[in-house]
Amino acid sequence: THMGPQRLVPKYSAIHITLSGVRGGIFPFVGIGLINIIGIKMVFLISTLLILGAIVNTAINSRRARPV
Repeated sequence: THMGPQRLVPKYSAIHITLSGVRGGIFPFVGIGLINIIGIKMVFLISTLLILGAIVNTAINSRRARPV
């Protein structure tokens, strides 16, 4: 809610919730497929790296965020 104009918050929230639902509905099956292809340890490593990347991205962008 601090990344854009207040009037766009409902639209941003709707997009966020929609994409979260798509992710939750599709990617468990992708994860199972990846486990069968590259193994559970590699899937865990990739997941960990993605989470760490998201944390770093959030930290960087939260410092840049300016109230609009």
